[in-house]
Amino acid sequence: MSQKNATNSAVPSLDPPEVQALFGDPPLMRGEDIGAYNKLLDQFGELVEPTDVLEWLLLKDIADHT
Repeated sequence: MSQKNATNSAVPSLDPPEVQALFGDPPLMRGEDIGAYNKLLDQFGELVEPTDVLEWLLLKDIADHT
């Protein structure tokens, strides 16, 4: 499986499809686990309960910097 397919198939499950389209591929370095990234983003989503796209983008920014 190519790297491109691996990242596109593992999108966080809690964010709405219109938000997923904005996210694109996660900013992972070689060897980082996309499953762990998605789990972190999902956990942030459960904690914060974002209600609009701006809140989702801020949440993703926090996950990216973590």
